[in-house]
Amino acid sequence: MKGMALVSIALGLFCGLGHAGTSKNPEGPRRVQASKFEIKEGETSSRGHLFVTVDGKEKKIADAVSKAWLISDGREIAYSRRKDGAGGFENDGESLRICDLATGTTRKVLSEYFGVDALMEAKLSNGEAALVVRMSDGASFVSYFAVVNPKRGEVLYRASAELSEINGDQATLAFYRDEDWDTIREGRGGVEAELDKVILPKPKIVPARTETHGLKEVLRNKVIHHKPTNAVE
Repeated sequence: MKGMALVSIALGLFCGLGHAGTSKNPEGPRRVQASKFEIKEGETSSRGHLFVTVDGKEKKIADAVSKAWLISDGREIAYSRRKDGAGGFENDGESLRICDLATGTTRKVLSEYFGVDALMEAKLSNGEAALVVRMSDGASFVSYFAVVNPKRGEVLYRASAELSEINGDQATLAFYRDEDWDTIREGRGGVEAELDKVILPKPKIVPARTETHGLKEVLRNKVIHHKPTNAVE
């Protein structure tokens, strides 16, 4: 669990807009909720500076951020970082971290071989939430799919697959052959770039197969740790 455990504020850099344990409010800690976020220009287009707005004030969260998504009704922000994952092609694998805006803690919940393209928070019937993640290989544009338990880490991974639909607590995945992905991408006209589009328009190509998973059960899966391909011997 080393990679998925809570890490210090140094890893989150600037994460932390309040301290729940020091609140003098008799009703409990002050609710810290971001209304919006912005990734400002950094050293490259995929390594920007992440800011959130809380109570009308802008606060810096982290540097070297690729993409970000507000989750937990604005109480947390998930963000990805390039070259911070498990390696992959040209070491372009990305990580996914979650910053709790009230406590200032950051946890790394995904470390992959691929780039994170989109993320969606799926609210389940038991009150829990699953993060469904669309990823891709920048060299071949093949899609990959993951489910992240936001409290624990990555709990489902599928290659050559994408999320076809969510019906209640059930998620259906469609799998395609490697030679199909170029045709699928061309037929969509670039919608893959939309950060909240985990479920993309269904292609005309028939899937090679499908799988349906109950997300409540998936959240209890064993956490997946991908062996780094960029590890220093």
